[in-house]
Amino acid sequence: LRDRVRFSVLTTTADRGLPSRGEVDGIAVRRVFIDPQQPFTKLAGLARLLALAPALAREHDIFHFHGFTEKMLVLLAVARLSGRRIVQKMTSVGWDDPVAIRSRRFGRVLAAGLASADRLVSVSPAMVERSVSAGVPARKIEQIPNGVDATQFAPADPATRAALRERLGLPAGVPIVTYVGFWSREKGPGVLFEAWRLARAQTGARAALLYIGSTDSKATSCGWNVPTRSPSICARPMFSSCLRLVRECRTRCSRRWPLDWRACRRRFPASPMP
Repeated sequence: LRDRVRFSVLTTTADRGLPSRGEVDGIAVRRVFIDPQQPFTKLAGLARLLALAPALAREHDIFHFHGFTEKMLVLLAVARLSGRRIVQKMTSVGWDDPVAIRSRRFGRVLAAGLASADRLVSVSPAMVERSVSAGVPARKIEQIPNGVDATQFAPADPATRAALRERLGLPAGVPIVTYVGFWSREKGPGVLFEAWRLARAQTGARAALLYIGSTDSKATSCGWNVPTRSPSICARPMFSSCLRLVRECRTRCSRRWPLDWRACRRRFPASPMP
């Protein structure tokens, strides 16, 4: 679409080291620094959003929101006041669908903002059902599943898989299942853990379980620990090698255990399961 559409990205970041303006793959990116642990940065971020508002309205015909949080309300007001169309992508059932969003802080305001979008994008049939049950007209909903680049994330031959397992410090000759995603309750890592544990108990199969994903201290509450990995390193080789089940976990362990990931020569502590 590069020859037909001009596109830019506005995002928040908790990394002070990133520039406020940049370019990624030829796409202009604006960044607003916000540290969730420092309330004053939210005020500074609000001022930054308001300063960007005139340019955003002038340069764009459509505002596309990925997820919906309090900060989106400012941009939603900018879009409405400037007569711009709004497309809202809902990311997770149980978090920003029209039913669940009502239970969050400022839930009524967020739900009203979500409902005002010209189009809602759902990633699954379940999200479509929840949206319709919440009173959203079906004509406003488009179901677009998350895509996968089959060129980069494709099955590899046995030799490549074996080499990747060795390089990443994963067990050989064991079925592996991987969870890749943000570490939060609505993503269901606990459901996967219980299914894996039950399958091992009932079948006696040697199965391993690997979690790859970023964490948020607010989203991880205690219960038991399982190995986790940063998504920025080796996530692509994991998928390209078609690993299916992973790394033997001790069930309901109450302490943190270090994992030595030889590929990165760093030690990653296990994060508590929500």
